[in-house]
Amino acid sequence: EFHYHPLDDSDNEIRLLRLHPGEDNESIVVNIIHVSLNDNPRYLALSYVWGSTEVLHQISVNGKPKTVGLNLYLALKHLRNMKGQIGEHANALWWIDALSIDQSNYVERGHQVRVMKDIYTRAEKVMVWLG
Repeated sequence: EFHYHPLDDSDNEIRLLRLHPGEDNESIVVNIIHVSLNDNPRYLALSYVWGSTEVLHQISVNGKPKTVGLNLYLALKHLRNMKGQIGEHANALWWIDALSIDQSNYVERGHQVRVMKDIYTRAEKVMVWLG
């Protein structure tokens, strides 16, 4: 199972993920890296409705299994399928709250929520997934 490494709050760190290409019937594979907002990284942000967690799907994060809700799973599948349509952003790094924040770490979650305005403001684009 995937385990998060702590963020360095003193360096204004966030987690960004890269979505690997794949066919519709293949598993979702992402890699997560730590970057400092102080370095002005280039990334896109995804905003979406979390929805129910009754239906769960497994994805691969840094080679380890991680369970995500249906809405995020469908959003990731859609992003992966539209890579050819988003041109320069085909290999983009993404900030997606459910994966970029360790949701089980209340201290980290509180800190990241406080800097969300900066995270969304600094993103090159914010894409909204309505389903």
